[in-house]
Amino acid sequence: MCNRKCGYKCLFIFVICFMLSVLCFNRCEVSANKIIESYCDALSGNNVECQGALANICKEAGIELGEGLGAGDILNFVKSTQEKLVNRKNGKERWDSTDLIWINEKNRNSICNNMLALGFLNKVSPKNKNRKYDAICILGATMPAMESRIKYAEELVEEGVNARYVVLLTGERYLNDKVDCDDKRLSELSVYSNIPKEQLTETHAFKYLYSKSKLKNNFELIIIDTPQKNGIRPTTQTTVEKFLSSKNSDIDSALFVSSQPSVKYQEAVINEVLVNCNSNLKFETVGNTYKNFNLQRAISELGSYIWASTPQVIRKAQIRISKDDAKDLKELFSSNCLIYNNLANLVVE
Repeated sequence: MCNRKCGYKCLFIFVICFMLSVLCFNRCEVSANKIIESYCDALSGNNVECQGALANICKEAGIELGEGLGAGDILNFVKSTQEKLVNRKNGKERWDSTDLIWINEKNRNSICNNMLALGFLNKVSPKNKNRKYDAICILGATMPAMESRIKYAEELVEEGVNARYVVLLTGERYLNDKVDCDDKRLSELSVYSNIPKEQLTETHAFKYLYSKSKLKNNFELIIIDTPQKNGIRPTTQTTVEKFLSSKNSDIDSALFVSSQPSVKYQEAVINEVLVNCNSNLKFETVGNTYKNFNLQRAISELGSYIWASTPQVIRKAQIRISKDDAKDLKELFSSNCLIYNNLANLVVE
């Protein structure tokens, strides 16, 4: 009788311990996924496929996920993603990159599928059902990318997208025969623009490409020619800021045309510019399918997106940043005044 009672007691204790271990495990799993959930929510409305894809990439890259959703957990996540996903250092261009060594032939196909699920490779189309905007804003880039973006804008117009203005967001980035075009085309552009090749900028190239497009003469054209600042070329941030400071008063909605794999990153930057400028501009960001496929580049854009969307994630979760976390904040974001200042506003005094 005593042995039977002892047996029941041991079984009861075993069952309780097992249930507690399952409960604790599930809690840890849920907590560990809070960061993934938050970034996927900003990325695609937080669907399960997106969460799984981001979690898989983090696992392959060796990125450890925290167990909570505090400021420290998020900043540690951002720091790890910048080390493991971004293949260029601050101040370097996308074409001055190094290989991410954790990507190999064994995991390449799986990573590609995950990036497709995250929405960094496929076409991003307008969500506005009536497809009517005040302006189609085409974001500047290298010449091949600008050409691709203009062609996608042409496709959108043929599909029914309507606007009064086309805005070319560009500026004083001097053309590079390694990434923009060969010397022969630079010479042609030099003749067209009536200036020496050495003085040709992205603005000259954008004007030239637009003049050859189907968009010409069908819209009122606005050119945002953004100057360098302290020797630093214009960026998505500075061109959009200049656009907002000089835009026509009748532009209340805009369709920004980018190209994959940069759509989500540029969307995050544009959103932070609007927040910082207290702008009520309604916008969408779209882009064509990633054609000249480079997985390293796509992964790096994912890392850049995570970095740029962090203020949005923290604001939505209503997280306040402590003074203890402010040091990590400065280390991660001080290279960009816009993102840093938007986050610094959330630091608890």
